Amino acid sequence: MKRLSPLFLIVLLFIGKDAFATDQAESALAQGIYFSSLPLKNYERISRIQIETSCYHFSDFHKIPEDWSIKLDRPISGVEKLDMTAGHGSSQLLSIRELDGVIGITVNDNCLTLNIVATVVTEVLDEKRIRINDITLKPFMSNTPPMLERLISAYPFYASKQRADQIKGNYKKIQIGMTPQQVKQLLGEPDEIRPLYEPKLYKPKQIGYTHWYLIQRKTDEGSRNDKDEKLVRVFYDLNWIVTRVDHWGFDEQQR
Repeated sequence: MKRLSPLFLIVLLFIGKDAFATDQAESALAQGIYFSSLPLKNYERISRIQIETSCYHFSDFHKIPEDWSIKLDRPISGVEKLDMTAGHGSSQLLSIRELDGVIGITVNDNCLTLNIVATVVTEVLDEKRIRINDITLKPFMSNTPPMLERLISAYPFYASKQRADQIKGNYKKIQIGMTPQQVKQLLGEPDEIRPLYEPKLYKPKQIGYTHWYLIQRKTDEGSRNDKDEKLVRVFYDLNWIVTRVDHWGFDEQQR
């Protein structure tokens, strides 16, 4: 008997601005993406979701499916790309509705489209493309930011004057005990997200997270002088409560 290899079918989901329904259309807070039903046969599974946008920002994730990984490309300008992938066949999804509310985006009222591609694994040799126009946005259900690491990839990095003024002008307003959403209202979205570990060399335990708000970094390698950083760093514990704020490379007189 001839053995059939799984075929990856690309299903293009095109989302127009008119397809979105939000409770707060102009809200700067994250909105969760809720999908319409995607018809699948009994043996078909969703193994990958790719989203591209030039006018929204990926800002939050909540209850990511087990054994799924996330890769986020978030340049200073241009197209943002999100790539979510199942690690194994057993973790592939039976329904796209399992991703309802998982992805949070910051809504831009002037944005026209999101482009979403779902990769479907099947045992039959056919292809299909399905356009879905009734995607819905709802207020994001979690106050916590994504649990993935986010790092700047393009150097040298310089924030715009407006962004730099926002960081310098508002970082002193951050208070111990604030949540990520409260910090976001002051500083906007972080440029980098990093796990925070206890200060020990052998098997350190994670004790929290840090959000980095960069004004300038000339390179990611070399000495402190080579990097020439100007930034604000916000510390969170494992419950996403602010525990400390520090900064370096600038002072208030430089505003």
